[in-house]
Amino acid sequence: MATNRECPPTVPAPPARLRGFDAFCGAGGFSLGFLLEGYEVLGALDRDAAAAITYLANLGATDVAIHSATPADAQRLQQAVARQFPKGLPSGAPASAQAISGMHRPAEILGVRHFFFGDVRVFDPTSMLGLMGVAIGDLDVVFGGPPCQGFSTSGRRQVLDPRNSLVFEFARLVVAFAPRTFVLENVPGMLAMVTPEGIPVVDALAHIFAEGGFGTYDALRRLLAQRPEAQAVFRASPIHDAATASAPTIPDGAPPLDPPLPQQRALF
Repeated sequence: MATNRECPPTVPAPPARLRGFDAFCGAGGFSLGFLLEGYEVLGALDRDAAAAITYLANLGATDVAIHSATPADAQRLQQAVARQFPKGLPSGAPASAQAISGMHRPAEILGVRHFFFGDVRVFDPTSMLGLMGVAIGDLDVVFGGPPCQGFSTSGRRQVLDPRNSLVFEFARLVVAFAPRTFVLENVPGMLAMVTPEGIPVVDALAHIFAEGGFGTYDALRRLLAQRPEAQAVFRASPIHDAATASAPTIPDGAPPLDPPLPQQRALF
């Protein structure tokens, strides 16, 4: 039926929030920065009970889902909460990790809905994505600061410090999640550290990320070790099979690649 009534103007939908995950989240400083910039932090992971309590109280959603690596971890977290709140919550409710979640979170901060508590090496990345309701490649960013004590010049810098391996667990998680980008924070001392096999840590990381489709080994090594002004790596679809791909050898000290190779569409 014909009509000369004007259609109301279309109101554009608000842009969807970029979604991220915080690995080795600690008390939540990294997450808070992303939340304040408008990101939705879907999940976070840590094994330290005191840090987890702080994170949940300040940034957790009121309906947070807590995923423990093992039953012992679930018990350990609950015991830590009970020690922190021996008389229960101010409301009179019994203290639990779920009950404290979001108790100090400002209303304008979007609560984190999933918290993974325990050793990162125990969690299966695919299962983690399923619990958060996303698929491989759906996340916009994975960010985190793996423990730095073994790399820091303030400590003993022991090659066999077991905490040193956790930076590779961060890389494993990034490759498994396949986010659009990742942010890795650590101390400068990591650049001069080697693995127990004598491989420079930066070289080993560059290999892992290159095999995961984040660019070529040489460009990643330069980005990780020689370009402190470069702040992000974006995942590009690999143009070669990771097992057979070869990259040009670039001597140490060479200037940064400019412009980047096509398959490194977002190395900068």
